[in-house]
Parts: sequence; C-alpha cells; structure tokens
Amino acid sequence: MKIELMDRITLEDDTKYIVANTLEYNNKIYYLLVNDEDDTDIMIAYLKNMELLSIEDVDEYKKILLKFNTDKILKNMDINDFLN
Repeated sequence: MKIELMDRITLEDDTKYIVANTLEYNNKIYYLLVNDEDDTDIMIAYLKNMELLSIEDVDEYKKILLKFNTDKILKNMDINDFLN
C-alpha cells in the first residue's frame, strides 16, 4: 500500500480522511489525516504491516504533530486548539 499526499482514505467505520501532509521521522512515515467532512478532526497515522495505525498516545501525538510543517496545513489556526 502506497499512500500519497492528497489521497482519500476510507477507514473501517466509513470515515473519510484526506492525507494533508507526510513526515518521515524515526524510520517511520507518518500521515497527517484530516476528516473530509470535519476539518477539526485530525488524525496522525503510520503504516505497519500494510495496516494504517493511528497514534493514540496523547504525548506521542503532540510530539509528532509538532514535527509536521503545520503552517501550510493549519494556516492561522492555533495548533494548541488541536492538542487540548
């Protein structure tokens, strides 16, 4: 499975996300996913054994989110709105 920027991904629960950004960090490629219908719903995920896994740990989520070039994604929004 190859995931690229701007791909649309449908999860098992039929929620649709768009790949807004990618990041290579610690030998993994992370994907910043934005819900297609709710742009306040942001997920960070990575591929493991051809399965897309989301980051559930809050501290890890914050650490990875801050590594993305969020300026081009979030524009003038305060990133802390997504961290709280």
